[in-house]
Amino acid sequence: MISNLIKFSKSFKLDFDHRFENKIISIFEKRSDFKLKNTLKRIQKTPDKNFKSSNPATEKGKTRSGVIYEKRKTAPVKGSLGKKTYKSDVTKYHRAHQRMGLIKD
Repeated sequence: MISNLIKFSKSFKLDFDHRFENKIISIFEKRSDFKLKNTLKRIQKTPDKNFKSSNPATEKGKTRSGVIYEKRKTAPVKGSLGKKTYKSDVTKYHRAHQRMGLIKD
């Protein structure tokens, strides 16, 4: 009885892993998604010190006509924080361009 249970659990695990792998592969189907993935890989390999200017903090700004808006601060930050900010911005803008239909696959 125990050996049957072990066989069942092993076969279930392999089957589950196989289905999970297909879902991972299906996430990056389009050419633009591969381009995004490669861009994120390139960012990951770049040294943190190159991202000191990507500050996630915002401050209120004012236009000449008096409209108040939020803008990014320009003060330098720690490189790892700047890298995280830069990666999230790249992903956010890529997805926005996909939704708008500006990226053709």
